[in-house]
Amino acid sequence: MGLDPVEAPRLQRAYFGVNLTRQGFVPVYVVIENAMSANSAIFDKSKVTYGDGAATPSVAKTGSGSGKAIAWSVVPFFGPFAAAQVISDASPIQKNLLKKELRSTILSPNVAIHGFLYIPTNPKTARKKISLRIPISKVDTDEIVDLSLSF
Repeated sequence: MGLDPVEAPRLQRAYFGVNLTRQGFVPVYVVIENAMSANSAIFDKSKVTYGDGAATPSVAKTGSGSGKAIAWSVVPFFGPFAAAQVISDASPIQKNLLKKELRSTILSPNVAIHGFLYIPTNPKTARKKISLRIPISKVDTDEIVDLSLSF
């Protein structure tokens, strides 16, 4: 797995047509490869979590009382839909964000996927270190591999 946060305003305008940092998002280009020779793997974007680099992200429980009191360090990833919502009257930009997002999928052996995740941040303060946790499930087993990186 590899990732590259795209934080330069010039690059954001070139890729997305808008400065996403000003809108409160850091676009992160992610590449995930299934290097297993025989087993498929499942990437479920709804299981991706992010948080403050000082804390270890974990999957938040939604729909419960504890899910309503989620701290920044335990926030589930909610994708480009939120990024598209804050950019009003920008249909071409919204379509572009959705087209470039990393999507949930099954990865066959020796196949890679790539796309952007849009991580919410506070545009009014300096960005803190962010930890990103991407769980990958092996098909036909209960094994989950957690891919964690900070940037």
